Amino acid sequence: MTPPTLTLPPAAETLWQAIGETVREELRSISDGHTQYAIGGGSILAARWKHRESYDIDLVVQPDTPLGMLAEANNPAAQFEARMRTLGGKPAFFPMARLWTVSFDEGERKLDLWATAPLLGAGQRACTIDGRLETALSSAQILRGKLERAEEPLARDVFDIIKANEKEPGALEAAVNAISREAAESIAQNYHWAAPTIAADADRVLRGIREHERVEPRQLGNRAAHAIGSALYTTCRIHTRNGAIEVTTATNVRGEETIRIEPNNAQRHFEATGLSAHLQPKGPGAKALLNYARTACRQRRDRVVFEADADGVKAWRTATAGMNLTPGNAAD
Repeated sequence: MTPPTLTLPPAAETLWQAIGETVREELRSISDGHTQYAIGGGSILAARWKHRESYDIDLVVQPDTPLGMLAEANNPAAQFEARMRTLGGKPAFFPMARLWTVSFDEGERKLDLWATAPLLGAGQRACTIDGRLETALSSAQILRGKLERAEEPLARDVFDIIKANEKEPGALEAAVNAISREAAESIAQNYHWAAPTIAADADRVLRGIREHERVEPRQLGNRAAHAIGSALYTTCRIHTRNGAIEVTTATNVRGEETIRIEPNNAQRHFEATGLSAHLQPKGPGAKALLNYARTACRQRRDRVVFEADADGVKAWRTATAGMNLTPGNAAD
């Protein structure tokens, strides 16, 4: 399957064209000649959805990548800071966060280079950007990151959440249901009460929005709050049937949908869709539920594994324990 081609928004595209090869060379210098990174952030969402301009490049690398070795203070041979300054950037390293930021054009554009794992453990995919094969985070992974910083409601993030609800609602569902219902409702409430601040921020930072994509700035907070509430699961069921795992979900705005997953693909699917994170605090946790489901598939047993609604968990079972279901291989 040919990877999709993404065109970054103009401001981000010109920045990446200017600094991309330098970043790759410097990463290779601290990682035995290898460079593995994924591009995320609003620029990737804008490349997919064409909904706004974006000025930044956000890169994530493996958590154990020694980004501190790019700093002259730690490595006299390091050239990263000097090369970024030559390109017009102002680099800064934050060791506790394992984060480099390089600002350009008086902060108008920025590179973030962060050694961290995406909060959804799978989903990144290959794509072609500017004629080069790259790895990009999934929309769900990017949105999950935006929810992590939702205590500071940025107009760009709020606008992206609204547009996710319109353009890629499955990604928003994955991100929202990967956090607790209480946390999601708290974020929605925060967006609602911060609506005046968000509106003021929008006038400054939201640019390049086509007429049909526009949202009245005063409505941004409330519409994002509604989008989050709409994405919350009202139903989540896991069955095994005919050797496969079936996951059924519903939300406040759509009826039940069932996805059939082959057992060998289940781990990645659960991670990419936020289901692992959703299940982790429920019952015995995601790993135990998935292990039982895969065992039942191998044994060709049709079993209910997990059931929950908007009020909470109703039933679950593993090989050795259960809630409102008999453990092990007993029929329902």
